[in-house]
Amino acid sequence: FLIKDVMEKKREHEKSASIFSLSVSDKDISQFYALLPYPPTSSQKDAIQNIAKDLAQPHPMQRLLQGEVGSGKTTVAAFLLWIAAKNNKKAILVCPTNILASQHFETLKKVFSSQLSAFSIGIYTGKEKSVDCDILVGTHALFTIKKFKPVIVIIDEEHRFGVSQRESFFQGKKKPHFLSMTATPIPRTVALTALADRDVSFILPHKSNSNIKTWVVGSSKRPGAYAWIQKTMKQTGQQTIVVCPFIEESVIETLVSVKSAKQEFERLKKVFSDFKLALLHGKIADKDKIFANMMSGKTDMLVTTPVVEVGVDIPKANVIVIEGAERFGLAQLHQLRGRVGRRGQDAYCLLFTSHESLATGRLTYFAKTYDGNALAEYDLKHRGSGELLGTMQHGFDTFQFASWSDIQLIETCKKELERR
Repeated sequence: FLIKDVMEKKREHEKSASIFSLSVSDKDISQFYALLPYPPTSSQKDAIQNIAKDLAQPHPMQRLLQGEVGSGKTTVAAFLLWIAAKNNKKAILVCPTNILASQHFETLKKVFSSQLSAFSIGIYTGKEKSVDCDILVGTHALFTIKKFKPVIVIIDEEHRFGVSQRESFFQGKKKPHFLSMTATPIPRTVALTALADRDVSFILPHKSNSNIKTWVVGSSKRPGAYAWIQKTMKQTGQQTIVVCPFIEESVIETLVSVKSAKQEFERLKKVFSDFKLALLHGKIADKDKIFANMMSGKTDMLVTTPVVEVGVDIPKANVIVIEGAERFGLAQLHQLRGRVGRRGQDAYCLLFTSHESLATGRLTYFAKTYDGNALAEYDLKHRGSGELLGTMQHGFDTFQFASWSDIQLIETCKKELERR
Protein backbone atom coordinates (compact mmCIF):
# COMPACT_ATOMS: atom_id res chain seq x y z
CA PHE A 1 0.00 0.00 0.00
CA LEU A 2 2.98 2.31 0.47
CA ILE A 3 3.87 1.84 -3.21
CA LYS A 4 0.23 2.43 -4.19
CA ASP A 5 0.09 5.68 -2.22
CA VAL A 6 3.29 6.94 -3.84
CA MET A 7 1.99 6.01 -7.30
CA GLU A 8 -1.28 7.84 -6.62
CA LYS A 9 0.60 10.99 -5.56
CA LYS A 10 2.81 10.73 -8.65
CA ARG A 11 -0.20 10.56 -10.97
CA GLU A 12 -1.92 13.44 -9.16
CA HIS A 13 1.23 15.52 -9.60
CA GLU A 14 1.31 14.67 -13.33
CA LYS A 15 -2.35 15.67 -13.67
CA SER A 16 -1.53 19.13 -12.32
CA ALA A 17 1.60 19.47 -14.44
CA SER A 18 1.59 21.59 -17.56
CA ILE A 19 1.32 19.25 -20.54
CA PHE A 20 1.39 19.57 -24.30
CA SER A 21 -2.13 19.57 -25.74
CA LEU A 22 -2.89 17.60 -28.89
CA SER A 23 -6.26 17.42 -30.60
CA VAL A 24 -7.45 14.24 -32.29
CA SER A 25 -10.71 13.89 -34.20
CA ASP A 26 -12.37 10.94 -35.91
CA LYS A 27 -11.56 12.68 -39.18
CA ASP A 28 -7.86 12.68 -38.26
CA ILE A 29 -7.98 8.94 -37.61
CA SER A 30 -9.70 8.27 -40.92
CA GLN A 31 -7.12 10.40 -42.76
CA PHE A 32 -4.32 8.40 -41.15
CA TYR A 33 -5.86 5.08 -42.17
CA ALA A 34 -5.97 6.34 -45.76
CA LEU A 35 -2.17 6.75 -45.68
CA LEU A 36 -1.54 3.09 -44.87
CA PRO A 37 -0.71 0.58 -47.60
CA TYR A 38 -3.01 -1.95 -45.89
CA PRO A 39 -6.11 -1.75 -43.69
CA PRO A 40 -5.33 -1.74 -39.94
CA THR A 41 -6.34 -4.70 -37.81
CA SER A 42 -9.04 -4.42 -35.17
CA SER A 43 -6.47 -4.46 -32.35
CA GLN A 44 -4.48 -1.70 -34.06
CA LYS A 45 -7.66 0.37 -34.32
CA ASP A 46 -8.42 -0.25 -30.63
CA ALA A 47 -4.91 0.89 -29.64
CA ILE A 48 -5.23 4.05 -31.77
CA GLN A 49 -8.62 4.87 -30.23
CA ASN A 50 -7.15 4.41 -26.74
CA ILE A 51 -4.29 6.75 -27.59
CA ALA A 52 -6.72 9.35 -28.93
CA LYS A 53 -8.58 9.22 -25.59
CA ASP A 54 -5.28 9.47 -23.67
CA LEU A 55 -4.33 12.66 -25.49
CA ALA A 56 -7.61 14.27 -24.44
CA GLN A 57 -6.89 13.72 -20.73
CA PRO A 58 -5.48 16.50 -18.49
CA HIS A 59 -2.34 14.48 -17.75
CA PRO A 60 0.44 13.01 -19.91
CA MET A 61 -0.19 9.70 -21.61
CA GLN A 62 1.72 6.78 -20.13
CA ARG A 63 0.95 3.73 -22.27
CA LEU A 64 2.61 0.40 -22.98
CA LEU A 65 1.96 -1.08 -26.42
CA GLN A 66 2.59 -4.80 -26.23
CA GLY A 67 2.52 -7.06 -29.25
CA GLU A 68 4.37 -10.03 -30.64
CA VAL A 69 7.13 -9.65 -33.20
CA GLY A 70 5.59 -8.57 -36.51
CA SER A 71 2.17 -7.73 -35.03
CA GLY A 72 2.15 -4.13 -36.33
CA LYS A 73 3.16 -1.94 -33.40
CA THR A 74 4.96 0.44 -35.78
CA THR A 75 1.64 1.37 -37.40
CA VAL A 76 0.28 2.57 -34.06
CA ALA A 77 3.50 4.49 -33.37
CA ALA A 78 3.22 6.12 -36.81
CA PHE A 79 -0.25 7.41 -35.91
CA LEU A 80 1.07 9.11 -32.77
CA LEU A 81 3.99 10.67 -34.66
CA TRP A 82 1.61 11.88 -37.37
CA ILE A 83 -0.76 13.49 -34.87
CA ALA A 84 2.14 15.44 -33.36
CA ALA A 85 3.26 16.65 -36.79
CA LYS A 86 -0.32 17.69 -37.72
CA ASN A 87 -0.40 19.81 -34.56
CA ASN A 88 2.96 21.42 -35.48
CA LYS A 89 4.70 19.73 -32.55
CA LYS A 90 7.91 17.70 -32.29
CA ALA A 91 8.00 13.92 -31.80
CA ILE A 92 10.73 11.30 -31.44
CA LEU A 93 10.99 7.55 -31.90
CA VAL A 94 13.91 6.00 -29.99
CA CYS A 95 15.33 2.66 -31.20
CA PRO A 96 18.00 0.44 -29.60
CA THR A 97 20.06 -0.10 -32.79
CA ASN A 98 21.08 1.78 -35.94
CA ILE A 99 19.56 -1.02 -38.00
CA LEU A 100 16.12 -0.62 -36.44
CA ALA A 101 16.30 3.18 -36.54
CA SER A 102 17.12 3.08 -40.27
CA GLN A 103 14.31 0.60 -40.90
CA HIS A 104 11.73 2.75 -39.08
CA PHE A 105 13.02 5.88 -40.84
CA GLU A 106 12.54 4.32 -44.28
CA THR A 107 9.14 2.89 -43.34
CA LEU A 108 7.85 6.23 -42.07
CA LYS A 109 9.08 8.04 -45.19
CA LYS A 110 7.04 5.64 -47.33
CA VAL A 111 3.89 5.90 -45.17
CA PHE A 112 4.10 9.70 -45.05
CA SER A 113 5.35 10.20 -48.62
CA SER A 114 2.30 12.32 -49.49
CA GLN A 115 2.72 14.42 -46.34
CA LEU A 116 6.39 15.37 -46.52
CA SER A 117 5.58 18.80 -47.94
CA ALA A 118 3.74 19.56 -44.68
CA PHE A 119 6.29 18.17 -42.21
CA SER A 120 9.76 16.60 -42.20
CA ILE A 121 11.30 13.37 -40.88
CA GLY A 122 14.93 13.07 -39.81
CA ILE A 123 17.26 10.43 -38.42
CA TYR A 124 19.64 10.90 -35.47
CA THR A 125 22.29 8.24 -34.75
CA GLY A 126 25.97 8.20 -33.96
CA LYS A 127 26.71 8.99 -37.63
CA GLU A 128 23.62 10.77 -38.97
CA LYS A 129 22.43 13.78 -36.99
CA SER A 130 19.42 15.67 -38.30
CA VAL A 131 17.75 17.99 -35.79
CA ASP A 132 15.84 20.54 -37.85
CA CYS A 133 12.77 18.37 -38.45
CA ASP A 134 9.35 17.56 -36.98
CA ILE A 135 9.67 13.79 -36.49
CA LEU A 136 13.03 12.45 -35.36
CA VAL A 137 13.93 8.75 -35.45
CA GLY A 138 17.15 7.70 -33.75
CA THR A 139 19.13 5.63 -31.29
CA HIS A 140 20.59 6.21 -27.81
CA ALA A 141 22.20 9.32 -29.30
CA LEU A 142 18.81 11.04 -28.90
CA PHE A 143 19.32 11.09 -25.13
CA THR A 144 22.11 13.64 -25.61
CA ILE A 145 19.98 16.23 -27.46
CA LYS A 146 19.22 19.26 -25.30
CA LYS A 147 17.38 21.67 -27.62
CA PHE A 148 14.88 19.26 -29.21
CA LYS A 149 11.77 19.32 -27.00
CA PRO A 150 9.39 16.56 -28.08
CA VAL A 151 5.68 16.48 -27.33
CA ILE A 152 5.61 12.75 -28.09
CA VAL A 153 8.25 10.26 -26.92
CA ILE A 154 8.06 6.71 -28.24
CA ILE A 155 10.60 4.10 -27.16
CA ASP A 156 10.75 0.90 -29.18
CA GLU A 157 11.96 -2.31 -27.51
CA GLU A 158 11.87 -0.71 -24.08
CA HIS A 159 13.80 -3.55 -22.42
CA ARG A 160 16.95 -2.43 -24.26
CA PHE A 161 17.13 0.88 -22.36
CA GLY A 162 17.98 1.80 -18.80
CA VAL A 163 15.50 3.48 -16.46
CA SER A 164 17.52 6.71 -16.29
CA GLN A 165 17.66 6.88 -20.07
CA ARG A 166 13.92 6.43 -20.45
CA GLU A 167 13.25 9.09 -17.81
CA SER A 168 15.61 11.67 -19.34
CA PHE A 169 12.84 13.17 -21.49
CA PHE A 170 10.59 13.88 -18.50
CA GLN A 171 12.73 16.28 -16.49
CA GLY A 172 11.21 19.54 -17.78
CA LYS A 173 8.19 21.41 -16.47
CA LYS A 174 6.06 20.19 -19.37
CA LYS A 175 5.73 16.42 -19.55
CA PRO A 176 5.56 14.78 -22.98
CA HIS A 177 3.16 11.98 -23.82
CA PHE A 178 4.95 8.63 -23.60
CA LEU A 179 4.45 5.35 -25.46
CA SER A 180 6.71 2.34 -24.97
CA MET A 181 6.60 -0.66 -27.28
CA THR A 182 7.77 -4.20 -26.68
CA ALA A 183 7.07 -7.83 -27.45
CA THR A 184 8.16 -8.97 -23.99
CA PRO A 185 7.97 -6.34 -21.22
CA ILE A 186 10.67 -6.46 -18.56
CA PRO A 187 9.57 -7.35 -14.99
CA ARG A 188 9.70 -3.72 -13.84
CA THR A 189 7.32 -2.69 -16.63
CA VAL A 190 4.89 -5.49 -15.74
CA ALA A 191 4.81 -4.34 -12.12
CA LEU A 192 4.39 -0.66 -13.03
CA THR A 193 1.54 -1.54 -15.36
CA ALA A 194 -0.06 -3.65 -12.63
CA LEU A 195 0.09 -0.69 -10.26
CA ALA A 196 -1.85 1.49 -12.73
CA ASP A 197 1.19 3.68 -13.39
CA ARG A 198 0.76 2.76 -17.05
CA ASP A 199 -2.10 1.83 -19.29
CA VAL A 200 -1.60 -1.02 -21.71
CA SER A 201 -2.76 -1.89 -25.22
CA PHE A 202 -2.28 -5.33 -26.76
CA ILE A 203 -1.71 -5.86 -30.47
CA LEU A 204 -2.75 -9.32 -31.57
CA PRO A 205 -0.31 -11.03 -33.96
CA HIS A 206 -1.21 -11.57 -37.60
CA LYS A 207 -0.15 -15.16 -37.16
CA SER A 208 1.02 -17.54 -34.45
CA ASN A 209 4.76 -18.17 -34.23
CA SER A 210 4.18 -21.77 -33.22
CA ASN A 211 5.81 -22.65 -36.56
CA ILE A 212 9.15 -22.16 -34.75
CA LYS A 213 10.37 -25.22 -32.87
CA THR A 214 12.77 -24.49 -29.99
CA TRP A 215 15.32 -26.90 -28.55
CA VAL A 216 17.92 -26.66 -25.76
CA VAL A 217 21.20 -28.16 -27.03
CA GLY A 218 23.93 -29.25 -24.62
CA SER A 219 27.65 -29.55 -25.41
CA SER A 220 27.46 -33.27 -26.19
CA LYS A 221 24.80 -32.71 -28.86
CA ARG A 222 26.59 -29.89 -30.68
CA PRO A 223 28.17 -32.06 -33.47
CA GLY A 224 24.79 -33.64 -34.23
CA ALA A 225 23.14 -30.23 -34.33
CA TYR A 226 25.71 -28.96 -36.85
CA ALA A 227 25.12 -31.98 -39.06
CA TRP A 228 21.36 -31.39 -38.91
CA ILE A 229 21.78 -27.68 -39.80
CA GLN A 230 23.92 -28.60 -42.84
CA LYS A 231 21.29 -31.08 -44.01
CA THR A 232 18.47 -28.59 -43.49
CA MET A 233 20.19 -25.81 -45.45
CA LYS A 234 20.99 -28.16 -48.35
CA GLN A 235 17.44 -29.52 -48.53
CA THR A 236 15.56 -26.23 -48.14
CA GLY A 237 17.99 -23.66 -49.54
CA GLN A 238 17.20 -21.49 -46.55
CA GLN A 239 19.56 -19.61 -44.26
CA THR A 240 20.91 -19.80 -40.72
CA ILE A 241 21.71 -17.09 -38.16
CA VAL A 242 24.24 -17.76 -35.38
CA VAL A 243 24.15 -15.30 -32.46
CA CYS A 244 27.06 -14.96 -30.01
CA PRO A 245 27.03 -12.85 -26.80
CA PHE A 246 30.29 -10.98 -27.55
CA ILE A 247 32.14 -9.56 -30.54
CA GLU A 248 35.56 -10.71 -29.39
CA GLU A 249 36.82 -13.39 -27.03
CA SER A 250 36.60 -12.31 -23.39
CA VAL A 251 39.83 -11.67 -21.52
CA ILE A 252 38.08 -12.57 -18.29
CA GLU A 253 39.01 -16.09 -17.28
CA THR A 254 35.52 -16.96 -15.99
CA LEU A 255 34.03 -16.17 -19.41
CA VAL A 256 36.50 -18.17 -21.48
CA SER A 257 33.79 -20.70 -22.44
CA VAL A 258 31.49 -18.00 -23.83
CA LYS A 259 31.55 -17.85 -27.63
CA SER A 260 32.53 -14.65 -29.44
CA ALA A 261 31.30 -13.75 -32.92
CA LYS A 262 34.80 -13.33 -34.42
CA GLN A 263 36.10 -16.57 -32.93
CA GLU A 264 33.00 -18.54 -33.88
CA PHE A 265 33.02 -17.16 -37.43
CA GLU A 266 36.53 -18.53 -38.04
CA ARG A 267 35.63 -21.90 -36.54
CA LEU A 268 32.32 -22.28 -38.36
CA LYS A 269 33.93 -21.48 -41.73
CA LYS A 270 35.73 -24.83 -41.34
CA VAL A 271 32.67 -26.73 -40.07
CA PHE A 272 30.41 -25.35 -42.84
CA SER A 273 33.03 -25.27 -45.58
CA ASP A 274 30.45 -25.97 -48.33
CA PHE A 275 28.49 -22.82 -47.45
CA LYS A 276 29.06 -19.07 -47.67
CA LEU A 277 29.37 -17.37 -44.26
CA ALA A 278 29.39 -13.71 -43.26
CA LEU A 279 30.28 -11.90 -40.03
CA LEU A 280 28.23 -9.01 -38.64
CA HIS A 281 28.61 -6.97 -35.46
CA GLY A 282 28.26 -3.38 -34.30
CA LYS A 283 31.81 -2.36 -35.26
CA ILE A 284 31.51 -3.43 -38.89
CA ALA A 285 30.96 -0.43 -41.15
CA ASP A 286 29.37 -1.97 -44.25
CA LYS A 287 26.32 -3.55 -42.63
CA ASP A 288 24.06 -2.72 -45.58
CA LYS A 289 26.11 -4.85 -47.98
CA ILE A 290 26.09 -7.78 -45.57
CA PHE A 291 22.31 -7.61 -45.26
CA ALA A 292 21.91 -7.23 -49.01
CA ASN A 293 23.88 -10.45 -49.52
CA MET A 294 21.68 -12.25 -47.00
CA MET A 295 18.50 -10.94 -48.63
CA SER A 296 19.66 -12.01 -52.10
CA GLY A 297 20.73 -15.47 -50.93
CA LYS A 298 24.45 -14.92 -51.59
CA THR A 299 25.16 -15.74 -47.92
CA ASP A 300 24.03 -18.99 -46.31
CA MET A 301 24.98 -18.35 -42.67
CA LEU A 302 25.26 -15.09 -40.74
CA VAL A 303 27.43 -15.14 -37.60
CA THR A 304 26.57 -12.12 -35.49
CA THR A 305 25.98 -10.57 -32.08
CA PRO A 306 22.61 -9.50 -30.54
CA VAL A 307 22.70 -6.53 -32.95
CA VAL A 308 20.14 -8.54 -34.98
CA GLU A 309 17.77 -8.82 -32.02
CA VAL A 310 15.45 -6.19 -33.46
CA GLY A 311 14.79 -4.71 -36.88
CA VAL A 312 16.07 -7.64 -38.94
CA ASP A 313 13.76 -9.34 -41.42
CA ILE A 314 15.43 -12.01 -43.56
CA PRO A 315 12.64 -13.93 -45.32
CA LYS A 316 14.66 -17.11 -46.01
CA ALA A 317 16.13 -17.45 -42.50
CA ASN A 318 14.63 -20.55 -40.89
CA VAL A 319 17.28 -21.57 -38.32
CA ILE A 320 18.72 -19.47 -35.51
CA VAL A 321 21.44 -20.72 -33.16
CA ILE A 322 21.89 -18.79 -29.91
CA GLU A 323 25.28 -19.42 -28.30
CA GLY A 324 25.49 -19.08 -24.52
CA ALA A 325 21.70 -18.91 -24.35
CA GLU A 326 21.80 -18.91 -20.55
CA ARG A 327 23.39 -15.45 -20.70
CA PHE A 328 20.39 -13.84 -22.42
CA GLY A 329 17.21 -12.54 -20.81
CA LEU A 330 13.86 -14.00 -21.84
CA ALA A 331 12.92 -10.80 -23.66
CA GLN A 332 16.11 -11.02 -25.73
CA LEU A 333 15.61 -14.71 -26.47
CA HIS A 334 12.03 -14.07 -27.55
CA GLN A 335 13.14 -11.29 -29.90
CA LEU A 336 15.96 -13.37 -31.36
CA ARG A 337 13.66 -16.32 -31.97
CA GLY A 338 11.39 -13.95 -33.88
CA ARG A 339 14.13 -13.40 -36.50
CA VAL A 340 13.31 -16.72 -38.22
CA GLY A 341 10.19 -18.20 -39.78
CA ARG A 342 8.87 -14.73 -40.57
CA ARG A 343 6.97 -15.88 -43.64
CA GLY A 344 5.22 -18.73 -41.85
CA GLN A 345 7.65 -21.46 -42.95
CA ASP A 346 8.81 -24.15 -40.52
CA ALA A 347 11.65 -22.68 -38.50
CA TYR A 348 13.95 -23.71 -35.66
CA CYS A 349 15.61 -22.04 -32.68
CA LEU A 350 18.54 -23.89 -31.10
CA LEU A 351 19.63 -22.75 -27.64
CA PHE A 352 23.28 -23.78 -27.26
CA THR A 353 24.48 -23.93 -23.67
CA SER A 354 27.54 -25.28 -21.90
CA HIS A 355 25.60 -25.38 -18.62
CA GLU A 356 23.21 -28.31 -18.95
CA SER A 357 21.89 -27.73 -15.44
CA LEU A 358 20.16 -24.57 -16.67
CA ALA A 359 18.21 -26.59 -19.23
CA THR A 360 15.77 -27.79 -16.58
CA GLY A 361 14.65 -24.27 -15.65
CA ARG A 362 14.39 -21.01 -17.49
CA LEU A 363 15.53 -22.23 -20.93
CA THR A 364 13.24 -25.25 -20.86
CA TYR A 365 10.30 -22.98 -20.04
CA PHE A 366 11.27 -20.66 -22.87
CA ALA A 367 11.57 -23.57 -25.32
CA LYS A 368 7.92 -24.51 -24.84
CA THR A 369 6.45 -21.00 -24.44
CA TYR A 370 5.72 -18.68 -27.38
CA ASP A 371 3.52 -16.12 -25.63
CA GLY A 372 5.50 -12.95 -24.90
CA ASN A 373 3.16 -12.03 -22.03
CA ALA A 374 3.61 -15.43 -20.39
CA LEU A 375 7.39 -15.07 -20.68
CA ALA A 376 7.19 -11.63 -19.07
CA GLU A 377 5.15 -13.01 -16.16
CA TYR A 378 7.68 -15.85 -15.70
CA ASP A 379 10.51 -13.29 -15.72
CA LEU A 380 8.63 -11.19 -13.16
CA LYS A 381 8.12 -14.16 -10.87
CA HIS A 382 11.70 -15.45 -11.02
CA ARG A 383 13.76 -12.28 -11.56
CA GLY A 384 11.74 -9.79 -9.58
CA SER A 385 10.38 -6.38 -10.48
CA GLY A 386 13.36 -4.33 -9.37
CA GLU A 387 12.96 -0.92 -7.74
CA LEU A 388 9.62 0.52 -8.82
CA LEU A 389 10.58 3.91 -7.38
CA GLY A 390 14.25 3.63 -8.34
CA THR A 391 16.33 2.50 -11.32
CA MET A 392 17.02 -1.21 -10.74
CA GLN A 393 15.19 -3.32 -13.33
CA HIS A 394 15.45 -6.67 -11.58
CA GLY A 395 15.55 -8.10 -8.07
CA PHE A 396 12.85 -8.58 -5.44
CA ASP A 397 11.69 -5.68 -3.33
CA THR A 398 10.89 -6.06 0.35
CA PHE A 399 7.39 -4.59 0.50
CA GLN A 400 4.69 -6.74 2.05
CA PHE A 401 2.71 -7.21 -1.16
CA ALA A 402 0.85 -10.48 -1.72
CA SER A 403 2.77 -11.56 -4.83
CA TRP A 404 3.91 -9.83 -8.00
CA SER A 405 3.04 -12.99 -9.92
CA ASP A 406 -0.57 -13.06 -8.64
CA ILE A 407 -1.87 -11.39 -11.81
CA GLN A 408 -5.55 -11.89 -10.98
CA LEU A 409 -5.26 -10.15 -7.60
CA ILE A 410 -3.20 -7.33 -9.11
CA GLU A 411 -5.77 -6.77 -11.84
CA THR A 412 -8.58 -6.59 -9.25
CA CYS A 413 -6.62 -4.04 -7.19
CA LYS A 414 -5.82 -2.02 -10.31
CA LYS A 415 -9.48 -1.76 -11.26
CA GLU A 416 -10.36 -0.64 -7.70
CA LEU A 417 -7.63 2.00 -7.83
CA GLU A 418 -8.90 3.30 -11.18
CA ARG A 419 -12.48 3.38 -9.83
CA ARG A 420 -11.39 5.61 -6.96
